[in-house]
This record gives sequence, structure tokens and C-alpha cells, in this order.
Amino acid sequence: MEYAYLSLTLLLLFIALAIAFLYYQYYLLNRIKIENRVMRPGYVWLQLIPLFGLYWQFRVVTAISKSIYGELESRLDKGSLIFNQNDSLIPRKPAYTEGIIYCILMCASVIPIASLKIYITGIAIGSWIRYIIVLRGFERKLKNY
Repeated sequence: MEYAYLSLTLLLLFIALAIAFLYYQYYLLNRIKIENRVMRPGYVWLQLIPLFGLYWQFRVVTAISKSIYGELESRLDKGSLIFNQNDSLIPRKPAYTEGIIYCILMCASVIPIASLKIYITGIAIGSWIRYIIVLRGFERKLKNY
């Protein structure tokens, strides 16, 4: 009986974190000007659809990357984006690599082999955290400029 409560608690925690992450993606796309967005922010929530969400997360990661790039590039063109010595030029695909790694590992985590699933899920969670950190860095750049 204790394992049932633990499983239910972990499931609810995972759902809460996933919804918070989707809201963060929604929020980030909302911060980007409409002309630089590749996807409407509301489309982020389509990731909640079972199985389709595994496919759609790749589209969201790609759209966020292209939108961030477009926003930073438009600010650079207007001269409002000033780089200091520690900043480099705008990466061509900001947060794309981290996002795609996260997506691939999340898809692989549905493999039904228990011992393999545990390792892949652990690595997927680590890559998810890494993706959030990278997105947060670009959000700060958007906020500061």
C-alpha cells in the first residue's frame, strides 16, 4: 500500500513539473515579438496529447530555437542588442541541441525494458534540466535587451 502512495505522489509530481515546464515554454514564446515567432505560444500545450506529444515536442523545440534566433537577430539589426566582452555572436540554433537531446531521450524513455528505462529516464531528466538552464539563459538575454 505504501508503494501505491509513493507511485501516485511521484506521478503527480511529474505531472506538475511537466505542466510548469510547458507553461515556461508558453511564457518564453509569448516574450518574443509576433513577427519573430515561428509558432503560436498556445501550440505548446499540444505536447499534453499522449503519443502525439512525443512528436510535437520536437516541433516545439525547433520553433523556440528559431524564434529566439529571430528575436535576437532583429534586436541586433536595430542596434538595441549590445554585446559585452563575455558574449559571443548569436548562435544559429539557440538551445536547439540541448532540446533535441532532451526530446530523443524522452522518446527513448518509453522503452518497456525496466532496467534500461531507469537509466534512460535518469539521463533524460538531466538533459531536461540542462535544456531549461539554457532556455533560461536566453530568456535573460531577451529580458536584458
